[in-house]
Amino acid sequence: WRYQIYHESFKGLWPSAFKLIGFYTVGLLLSGIVVIPEVLNILGNSRVGKSSSTVIYDSILPYFEYLTGIFTPTSVLANRGTAISSIYSYTSSNDSVMAVFLWNSSIGTLLFPQLFAKKNHRKTAIIMCTVISVIALMPFLSSVMHGFSEPSYRWLGSVSFLLLAAIMPILNEPDRLDLPLLRRSIAVFSILLVSATPLMAAIEGMSLEDLLSDYSILLLFVPFIILTGWALYRNRRLVLWISTVIELCFVSFFSFYGCPAFSDQSDQLTNRTSTLMGSKDEYNEYLLKMDPDNASQFYRSYIEPDTVYWQISTNLNLNFNIRGMLSYDSTYHSSANDLKKLADVQDYLLWTFDIEDPNIMNLVSTKYAVVTAEDQVPFANYQYFGDYYSMKVYENLDYINLGKTYNEVISYDTYDQDSSIVTDTVICHAQDLDEIKALLGSEEVQFNTVHISDNYVYGDINAGENGFAVISVPYDTGWHLTVNGKNVKTYEVNGGLTGFAIEVGYNEVQMNFVPKGFKIGAIVSADRKSVV
Repeated sequence: WRYQIYHESFKGLWPSAFKLIGFYTVGLLLSGIVVIPEVLNILGNSRVGKSSSTVIYDSILPYFEYLTGIFTPTSVLANRGTAISSIYSYTSSNDSVMAVFLWNSSIGTLLFPQLFAKKNHRKTAIIMCTVISVIALMPFLSSVMHGFSEPSYRWLGSVSFLLLAAIMPILNEPDRLDLPLLRRSIAVFSILLVSATPLMAAIEGMSLEDLLSDYSILLLFVPFIILTGWALYRNRRLVLWISTVIELCFVSFFSFYGCPAFSDQSDQLTNRTSTLMGSKDEYNEYLLKMDPDNASQFYRSYIEPDTVYWQISTNLNLNFNIRGMLSYDSTYHSSANDLKKLADVQDYLLWTFDIEDPNIMNLVSTKYAVVTAEDQVPFANYQYFGDYYSMKVYENLDYINLGKTYNEVISYDTYDQDSSIVTDTVICHAQDLDEIKALLGSEEVQFNTVHISDNYVYGDINAGENGFAVISVPYDTGWHLTVNGKNVKTYEVNGGLTGFAIEVGYNEVQMNFVPKGFKIGAIVSADRKSVV
């Protein structure tokens, strides 16, 4: 599309296109060592298969937001937390927030119609915009663009760059401008910017009076449309650049510092968001100092999401390098989705975790709880451990170091959602039931010493007989596991964790992780490097 706009035809397109496609293909293959394992991991993501199958939205808002997106600086309105935000953002039934960010300054707004000005460009422009609009306005297709999950307009960021690339030739060569169309565009977009919000307020049954304070911000951008249009019309480049810089500064300001949702936050709140658990590893160092035995144990921590994390983010544990109970599907292994078969561990979305079931916590080796009051401790048996800043830390007396052996087994088909058995009974897939039953012993013993670093896990366990152990490491075919130096078969059990056979006596367990697809990706990357 951009080639046609720039060269006035498609003649000579394919030699240039194939060359560019070739460069991108080589670059993609060079990154195969990362891309292939990640693609395979995403395919196991709990979002896949959850996308909306509907073809229309249940509200007029998404359509309105899309149609007004090209001339409305939505970022200054969608996140304000005020009445006008409900017009410029749409929340789905699954709490997925949608907002259209297509605006590319007044230059982008005014030059967009120019893409349709010339007859030899018009057909291609119409096809391109129609395809993009159909994908955006059909929830099912939009959800596919958003990783097969809820519909979202986030992917329209790519469209913004596409539109910028398309208008650059027109901006660089003012002689291409259709001046009568530019004059009409200045008038039409000024009127639309002024009238769109009152019109939508009327449709939604909202009082314009409730929107006035925020609506006045929109009116500030009408002079920018007029000034930008005049500068384009007169080819006043300096005025154009100065006007655009000032306009973008306005947008930046009102999107953050001038946004009540952010500016009303106190410095204490803002600072606590990034420091509430200290520096990145400070909490881990505190636990190690308080109990040196932690150096040879594998454990997770429950951080109270309301009073400690203030419900700010499901992914805050990442900031502080904490193995926690809150997680998002981009940060946990796909096999852990099976934990949802054992108990209610789901947070506000299908692909988020908030584990508060004490039995599941025991299963995944949860040793500590960080809370602000004792009545928030989720463990059945616990003791006070110490103070950490203004929080209190409690220790789980039912903690299991990495894992243990089991003497009973059932299949998921017969599991009745009684999570109290998850640390006493192996719960497996039906096809593995007989194999695992033959491996079980009669005792229950825990691991002794555990060391974990990067992609390596070491643990030892003493057993009075042959048996079957389950550890709180998510199952993955990429794990290479040995017991006393011998390769053993692993099983996906107890909500996506790893199970395997152990021997009578002393067992030294070692695990090395190589992601599925890593070797193929490495071969692909190496081959491309040799070609280059």
